[in-house]
Amino acid sequence: MLPIRESREDCGESNWQSRAPEGDQNYPSCTTWCGQLIFIGRHVHRGLDDDSLTIGVDPKFLNTMFTEFNITKGSSSVPDVAGILDKAMGDKNLLQELTPSAYSRFRRALGKLLWMAQSRHDLKLYLSLIGSQQAKPNQGTESAIRALLRFLFEDVGTCLRSRI
Repeated sequence: MLPIRESREDCGESNWQSRAPEGDQNYPSCTTWCGQLIFIGRHVHRGLDDDSLTIGVDPKFLNTMFTEFNITKGSSSVPDVAGILDKAMGDKNLLQELTPSAYSRFRRALGKLLWMAQSRHDLKLYLSLIGSQQAKPNQGTESAIRALLRFLFEDVGTCLRSRI
């Protein structure tokens, strides 16, 4: 169990660090301060003035995916992932298999998005549809994941918030 500080007086410059061996990059890092815990990419924040718990990921979490997929502009509209995948079934160009490098990029993106979906339940349906083609993704599958990444470029800071 990792400590979450209880009072505002504890919210100083110092923060608690895990006892990771010096220089060990594989050891999970965690930091807590002021009702906030950061652990393995998760940001958990407990409201000090109310009984809420906010769970999300760092807003920079998907930056590597945005770079790999050359996404520089987002979309505020929710992607029609099912429509993109259906359209791919009737288009020979979109049915082409991915190259080995594109397949690796697709798998990395899907993994990051699935990790993010643990705190973004609104992504689960999209990822279920995309993930159903992960054994043999094609150009249409990559188009669907690109559409989702463009949406998340604008919406990556959204978190799950609940009352405790």
